Amino acid sequence: MEKKVKSLDDFNNLIDLAIYFKEEKTCLQYLEQWVHKGDIKCPHCGLSNPYRYKDGKLFACSQCRVQFTAKVGTVFQNSRLPLVKWFMALYLFSANKKGVSAIQLGKAIGVSRKTAWIMGHKIRESVNQNGIVLEGVVQSDETFVGGKNKNRHIDKKAKYSRNKWRESPDKAPVIGLIDSNGIAKTQVLQAATLTNIKSVVMESVKAGSTWVTDNYLSVRTLGKYFKREVVNHQKKQFLSKRGHSTNAIENLWSHFKRMIIGTYHKVSQKHLQRYCNELTFRFNTRHLKEGERLALLFSKVNCVIPYKKLIR
Repeated sequence: MEKKVKSLDDFNNLIDLAIYFKEEKTCLQYLEQWVHKGDIKCPHCGLSNPYRYKDGKLFACSQCRVQFTAKVGTVFQNSRLPLVKWFMALYLFSANKKGVSAIQLGKAIGVSRKTAWIMGHKIRESVNQNGIVLEGVVQSDETFVGGKNKNRHIDKKAKYSRNKWRESPDKAPVIGLIDSNGIAKTQVLQAATLTNIKSVVMESVKAGSTWVTDNYLSVRTLGKYFKREVVNHQKKQFLSKRGHSTNAIENLWSHFKRMIIGTYHKVSQKHLQRYCNELTFRFNTRHLKEGERLALLFSKVNCVIPYKKLIR
């Protein structure tokens, strides 16, 4: 008798996933056991132990008589798509090193580009970086996301001001941090100013850590909170006085730029933070097997993300 698979850790390829979850009932049972932990509650009144129909799919609240499925309280709530397509989308999202575009995802699972776009952004929203705190030796750097000004039409070229250092009106600044354990965090900034950088660093880095940056002089005021070390790239310096570099964060940016250039080609500033979430999740789980990363991604889908939240 074939052994029943009970954990997503056992799925290390897309074929096994599609075969096992080919029935909607199996997908719903998995959500009930591993996402809800066997404790499904009514979405309206919060009552536990609802009545289960004979088909094994539907539940009904004994108090308010509302019918619902195990998709309630997850990113799959109110979705009419078969759950096997959602499961395959989660696998493709976690397994592809440079991500998967909406067009490619739609072709792979048989949905429209718009539907695939919504699915992708719901997944990116669920893997937010809340609660990540870095410690030890933390490298920090900023990058700017946007096309090159020289490639734009003359009517669309951005006007740069030479009076303000690092001002990029046509680009979105993103700050990245990575500690000695290889854990990274990225955050989109309104502007690459001292106030914005200080806010992100104070929230993300544990006090007393060693903070390694480039020669961005205006952040020296944070030296009283961290043991700050500077690597002056303008003077061809690639190691600080104590032998620390910013190579790890530069490696993170290389993955980020390859993801945008190679897969998405163009991302809007409005949704850029979600792409940062995707990058950070995949980077922080790079040492896991495909099934282990998929299981971790599944542990984060227990949140309802309305469509209006995606586009506002």
